[in-house]
Amino acid sequence: MAVLTNRSPINALWLKWIAMLSMVCDHVGALFFADQPAWSLFGRLAFPIYCFLVANGFRYTHNRWRYLGRLAGLAVLSQIPYEMLLLGITHQPLAMLWQTPAVLFSRLNSLAVLSLGLLSLICLEQLRSRYRTIGHLLGLLVVAGFTVLSYQIRCEYAFLGIPLILAFYESHVIRSSRTQSGTLFYLTASLIPPVGSLLLYGVLRVTISHLSVTTALLEGAFQFIAILLTSCYNGKPGRKNKWMQYGFYLFYPAHLLILSGIFYLTA
Repeated sequence: MAVLTNRSPINALWLKWIAMLSMVCDHVGALFFADQPAWSLFGRLAFPIYCFLVANGFRYTHNRWRYLGRLAGLAVLSQIPYEMLLLGITHQPLAMLWQTPAVLFSRLNSLAVLSLGLLSLICLEQLRSRYRTIGHLLGLLVVAGFTVLSYQIRCEYAFLGIPLILAFYESHVIRSSRTQSGTLFYLTASLIPPVGSLLLYGVLRVTISHLSVTTALLEGAFQFIAILLTSCYNGKPGRKNKWMQYGFYLFYPAHLLILSGIFYLTA
C-alpha cells in the first residue's frame, strides 16, 4: 500500500511489532485466559497486518520465489508448535502428537494460508503480464481456486487470508494512480478492497461457522482497526538487519513452543 503521509511514524518495523504483540496476546489469552475475550479481540489486529506485510513484501522482494520458499518452509517448521498450541487450548494431552500422527494436520497454521496468498499473487501477476485482459480474469480464477483450497486443507483464516492479501495488493494499485488533487478520494477508495474482504469473511463466519453476529462484529471492528493502521504505513522499512529479519521469521514457531511448554509444565 502506498504512503498515506510521509510524516506518519508507522513504518514496516512498527507494523511487525504491533502484529507480534497482538499475536502473543491472542495466544496467551487462548491458553490461559479463555474466559477473558479482551485478549482475543486485541489479537484480531495481527492477521490483517501480516497479510499487508506479505503483499508489501511481494512488491519489494528481489526474488519472489525465494521469498515464497522461506515463508512455506517456516509454515512447515511451525506446524508442530502450532498443533501443540491447539492441543493446549482444547485441553488435550500432548502425547496425542505421537500417538495420533493425523492430529498434526487437523488444522494448518496461518503461515500456510499466507504462503498460498503469496503464491496467488505470483500467479496473478504472471497471468496479467502474459495474457493482458484475459489474464486478469484467469488470475482471479486462480486466486479463487487457492482460496477454496485453503478451506479444504483446513488452513487457519481460510477465506480471509488470500482475498485480503489480494485486496492489499490491489489497494496499492489504486493509491499509486492518485493525483495530488484527488489524494483523499484515492486513499478512501483504496480501503474498499480490504474492507470488502473483511465483510465477506464476517458473513461467511456467521453463515458457515455459525459464529454469533455480536462476536463477528466485535472481531471485525478490531480487524478494521488493523486495516486503518496499515493505511498509515509511510512506505519505509524501518531499522533493518539480518538478525532482526531472522528473528521476526523465527518468532512465530518459537513463541508457540514457549507458550505451549509453559502451559503443559504448569497444567
